[in-house]
Amino acid sequence: DLTLPNDLSGVQIRDEIRKIDPRGRIILTSGYLEHPAMSRASSHEFNATIPKPVNVHALGATVARVPSS
Repeated sequence: DLTLPNDLSGVQIRDEIRKIDPRGRIILTSGYLEHPAMSRASSHEFNATIPKPVNVHALGATVARVPSS
């Protein structure tokens, strides 16, 4: 998620995931579609975005289009 109820942001969580697996695929989600990070997700090294509330079919399609490696 772009915004989290703790001390880390979605970008910081992404960085932690990249430390574990640099090739890991990360999909950014947020209820704040107007947030600048949503429009520049690829420049922040997210592999895709999906808006909240998450639609099950849209989630499946997003996961399917993100390459595994």
